[in-house]
Formats: sequence, C-alpha cells, structure tokens
Amino acid sequence: MRSSPRYRAALFLGAALLVILLSAPRHAKSGEKTLEGFVVQVVDGDTILVSLSGRRVPVRLIGIDCPETGKNGAPSEFMADEARDFVREQVEGKRVTLTFDLEREDRYGRLLAYVYTPSGDCLNALLLKEGLALTMERFSFSRKKEFRALQEEARRKGKGLFSRSGIDAFAYTAKKFSPLSIYPGPARTWFIRWGNLLLPFADGKSLAEEIERVRRYRREYGVKAEEALLNEGYIRLGKSDKAKVQTSERVISYREAWDHVGEEVVVEGVIVRTKKTDRVIFLDFDEDWKHNLSVVIFQRSWKRFPSSPDRLFMGKKVRVKGKVKLYRGKPEIIVSDPDQISLSP
Repeated sequence: MRSSPRYRAALFLGAALLVILLSAPRHAKSGEKTLEGFVVQVVDGDTILVSLSGRRVPVRLIGIDCPETGKNGAPSEFMADEARDFVREQVEGKRVTLTFDLEREDRYGRLLAYVYTPSGDCLNALLLKEGLALTMERFSFSRKKEFRALQEEARRKGKGLFSRSGIDAFAYTAKKFSPLSIYPGPARTWFIRWGNLLLPFADGKSLAEEIERVRRYRREYGVKAEEALLNEGYIRLGKSDKAKVQTSERVISYREAWDHVGEEVVVEGVIVRTKKTDRVIFLDFDEDWKHNLSVVIFQRSWKRFPSSPDRLFMGKKVRVKGKVKLYRGKPEIIVSDPDQISLSP
C-alpha cells in the first residue's frame, strides 16, 4: 500500500529529530537551548571567541575561574598558561556547542555558557578535573554541586593548581607578586598594605571588598594598578616608613615564614636537623626540611662563629633575624653574621 504524503512527512521529521538528539553533546541537560559555533580564538583559560552567524562573540565559561594570564605588564598567575594551552588543544579552530544556564550574559556582554567539545565533553568540567580552574562560588548556576565535586577530586589527586597541596602555587605567587598584608587597627579598623601602598583605617565590614578590589585592579590595570589605587584612598609608603615596618621585632614561628616572604623577620624555634657540605651549612627547624624554613650559612661566613654553626646550634632553641626568601619552592633565611642568630631565652 502506497504511503500518504502526510505519513512520509511525519517519518522524515521523526528521523531528523533522532539525528539531532543523537548528535547533541552528551552532558547537555534536557530543555537547554543550544548554539553551535566555531572557535576563532582562545583568550585565556575561561574565555574564548566564537563565530556565531558570522559574528565574533566572546564566550565566558560559566561556573569556573581559571588563573589570569598577565596583561598590561603584569605577570601571569600560576597555571594560567597551562589552562589557556589546554583550552587551545581542546577547541581552538573547532566547532563547539554552547548551552546556557540561569543567566545568558555577564555585565561585560559575554555569553555565559557550558562549552562542549567536538567529542561531546564539557570543557568547563574538563578544566576542573585537570586542576586548571576553581569553582566560581560567588555566582549562582545549576551545576555548582557537580563542579565542587570535580574540584575536590583534582585536589585529592594533586593536579594542576593543587600540586603539593597548593605549595607550588604559593611559591610561584610569592615570587611574582607583591604580598597583600592586613594588620588590625584601632576602633575595629584595618590597615591594608600592598607593596608600597597603604590603606589606613579600612572599615572591617568592607575588608573583603577591599581585598577583592586590589586583586581586580592588579588584574585589570597591571603595572598601573598602584596609580589607580592612589586615586581610591591609598597612600604611598616612603623608604623610612617601609624600614620601620620591616624591622618590627615581632617574633614569629618558623611555620609562619611562608606568610612573610620578602620581609625582615625574627624567627624562633628549635634546630632539630643540621647538614654541612663543603660550601654551606643548613640549620632546620623541622624534620620535614623540604617544605619548611631553613637557615643557610655559606662557607665564607663560618669563620665568624666561635665554632662550627651546625654543632653550635644543634638541639638549641634559637632566634634568627633576616629576610625570608624563596629558593626552589621553600623559604630560607641566609645568615652571614653571628649577630643574626642567638640562643633564645
């Protein structure tokens, strides 16, 4: 029996719908609107340019934050280049599918989307799995619980940003960026110091906002961030002011040295391990010397001590004064004068 035109049309429509369903990205949620486009440029780990109907449209990967690549002379954040290169490998020059969530655009006019690779994988999720992104907590989106779980998995495996439990990320950051220090002030206010700048008497209620502002200005203005902050109530510290701050005699534990990289401090602790080579003596406060502060005394300074420093201070509680530096990813203080190290009362 010959089929009717209406039957043939219905059959054709059903087949077309089946093809569309089978070709949809495998993680896309039912009911989500989708767009398809061609990736013409990868800006950084979480932003790409996609050609949609002949227009180059900026697309921001929803729900994640990747490390920022350096702009305006500022250095890149830890793993920023790796995140960008990973995205390039996955989607640059390729066709992708975009799906949307609660909000379709951000305040900069970028599309907010889950980006699916040609193989159907969610790029947002892949970046989290590799430890190349963090879950964006400050905005709402429907897959936050799933993304948190992926981030925690990367943390457990020590991937990317979480290598050596975050120590590598901190060591890199301490070398590249000026520290942001916060000091309690009078009447429930705070002093915020960043490099040569100081914001006195910051309101405690807006402390988090001020910290975020410094981070944002550093990201957006690069080397001109100081100039921008001077217009926002910050003042510049002179050389004598910085000297007074840096020569504070507050005594810290060797475990706090990570928080004072680049600063003059007084560290107190018991020397539990020593090592002497032909060129240098190491005095260690912790058996886990690879990840904690070491006191370093080079051979040219040994003759200034009454006896070999490794024997003199082994097992003793000492105070060491000097500048905390990073060397091969761990903090150290170089002692060149006996006045820098003394037995602690």
